[in-house]
Amino acid sequence: MRALFAQGDDFLDTCVSLMGRAMNTVPSGTELGHVIDAMPVKPINVTFNFDVNGAISLSGNIRVLTAAGTPPTKAITLSIAGQSNELLPETDVGSSVFGRTGSNYGVTTYFPFSVSGPLLKNTTSFVVSAAGISAETFEISHRLWIVPSLTSLSDVIVNVTIATSSSTSCSDLTAEVASPLKQGGTLAPTIKNMTLGLRQLPETISGYTICHGQLQLDRLPTGLVSINVEDIAGPTDRLLLNGGAAGW
Repeated sequence: MRALFAQGDDFLDTCVSLMGRAMNTVPSGTELGHVIDAMPVKPINVTFNFDVNGAISLSGNIRVLTAAGTPPTKAITLSIAGQSNELLPETDVGSSVFGRTGSNYGVTTYFPFSVSGPLLKNTTSFVVSAAGISAETFEISHRLWIVPSLTSLSDVIVNVTIATSSSTSCSDLTAEVASPLKQGGTLAPTIKNMTLGLRQLPETISGYTICHGQLQLDRLPTGLVSINVEDIAGPTDRLLLNGGAAGW
């Protein structure tokens, strides 16, 4: 382990070689499928929410991978709900082994966005395009989602608010809370899963039925608390609390 640490940047080459040998060691006669490449354009933490006026909004980031030796993308276009928005990148960029040539690494760039308006309620997809990048369409669902601005973890109390535009009642929804808790004798946490009871609130927001539930954790969590909601059609949304990380 000390020798690996001493390799510095060359440590990555050692890992790639070892992982390659492990993955390429397969039984004879095995037919490998197509190579899985990283998505050059990918939505990150794209989340529905209600703004301060109660209007529906959609925000998140678009992650763009640029191959080594290629200038980073300076702007992209997000087309949604009948409008086009030019997105500019964050100042900081990252590096990526995808698109690597020799000792050079590709660049990872994030483009934050936030859009709002009544047409979002009927939107089922959005399109991302840019110069030198093929237009990509991504599906989204506004039917059932956890409301980040109305969902919180305070000490050991979890408050969850869910918006639904379907005819499904709150009693037909299932909300699960998974909390990492300390356990003796190890640094690894144990995961405590709890089912959250939901009730329908009398008011609606932007035409959405609002479901709410609250529960108390056994003790303070050691990391992100996960909230998952589903209906008869299956899982629909997931939100992470206690670190500002949220998305689906």
